[in-house]
Amino acid sequence: MNFVPLIVDTQSDNRLSRPNITMRFGKAKQKSTYSIDVMKNSEIALFRWTGPITIEDRLRNLKRMVDFCHENGLRKLIIDGRDQESMTNTIECFDFGTEVPKAFRGLKVAVVHRQDDDALKFIETVAANRGSPTRAFVDFDKAREWLDS
Repeated sequence: MNFVPLIVDTQSDNRLSRPNITMRFGKAKQKSTYSIDVMKNSEIALFRWTGPITIEDRLRNLKRMVDFCHENGLRKLIIDGRDQESMTNTIECFDFGTEVPKAFRGLKVAVVHRQDDDALKFIETVAANRGSPTRAFVDFDKAREWLDS
């Protein structure tokens, strides 16, 4: 199934960016959004993606997250993917997972996913097997506890 992401609106301030992206799947349109900010009373970056996500989106997001953490002097990151719908195949997830350790060097990363989301869990496993300090969770609070430990 082919699709074309189109950026249709961008709102941003110093700490929060939320572009709205329209994804085309044949005749249907689904909207994807992301946000990145510093969690209150912490030094943890929080990245959230909602809606369909492609390998191209994942690669752009990797850069966004790393840049945000470096610009704000943050060394911990929670990726909240509970509301995303993966549009990536196994090979794309594997290849992406091999890039994560290089990109996230110096960061401790917790990935929160739905129980039935195999893509994020697989990416985390590939990255962890290559030395990335990354761990997957289905419970947001447990992810936060792990980062704080």
